[in-house]
Amino acid sequence: MATSLGAHMRVTVIARIFGGFFVLVALGIATASFAAWQFVDLGRQITELTMMTGRATVALQAASGLSGVRSAFLRYTVSADDKSLQELRQQEAAIARILDEGIAYAILAVNQDAYRGLRRDFDQYAASSAKLEAATKSLTEARGRLATAGDAMSAAILTLSEAVDEGASQELGHTATDLGVAIDAVRIANLRFQATGDASGPAKFTASAAKAKSLLDMMGRSQNQRVVTMRGAVVTLFDAYQKEFEHYAAARLLADELSTVALPPQILAMIASMTKIAERVQQAQVDKTAETEAWVTKVTTIQMALAMVGLILG
Repeated sequence: MATSLGAHMRVTVIARIFGGFFVLVALGIATASFAAWQFVDLGRQITELTMMTGRATVALQAASGLSGVRSAFLRYTVSADDKSLQELRQQEAAIARILDEGIAYAILAVNQDAYRGLRRDFDQYAASSAKLEAATKSLTEARGRLATAGDAMSAAILTLSEAVDEGASQELGHTATDLGVAIDAVRIANLRFQATGDASGPAKFTASAAKAKSLLDMMGRSQNQRVVTMRGAVVTLFDAYQKEFEHYAAARLLADELSTVALPPQILAMIASMTKIAERVQQAQVDKTAETEAWVTKVTTIQMALAMVGLILG
């Protein structure tokens, strides 16, 4: 009887020992499984935070890039040289790539819509910028031709005046001198418009040209064949000069309208839109960081609680 009781007690103690170990092992496995699951979730949280940081970087790059476009644009409107144009185009190409990245990686619907709208606005700006480049090149070329044509016209006027002095001074009187003054007024109107870009400049040029043309018409009625021939040469040069001015004036007014009226507000509006996107992305990053930190704190607390439970049970 005593032997049987002793054996039963030994079995009971062994069962308890093994049962205790089993509980501890099961608790350890459960704790490890929970920790592994939480580490996977932590990896997901960190990945999302990293992606959020990348989106914030893209947004800040876009905002900075648009400011760079504005600076390059201002330099080009002042210098209108190939170097500043190349810099502007490089800045525009860079911001186009960044905006496409923003569209591809934005998560917030409001940011996706904002990026798409900003890309459309940028495409409109780029089209206007291309028009500005064409107008600037056109006015630069026309300005060079105007200078050449003006010099040739002044030389022809001098030759015409000599012809009048030699054979038609009594017939024409001071007409040749008046014509020289009128031609000078036309050239001054051109140079003044080039210097100021005043919108009334073309009208003033046209008025001065009309006075010169009336004097040329008057000289065309001369009986002196040499005067008529030289006057024809002056008319040809004068008409070419007028056409070059018309080309220059159209290109200049378009370039001024684009560079001072149309494009600057577009750039500023895009900068403002991009700034709002960057602010939203940065705020989302801050919120995600706080969420991740709170999650880590919670998981750490749970792990410590499980460890204490295991210790107590042990």
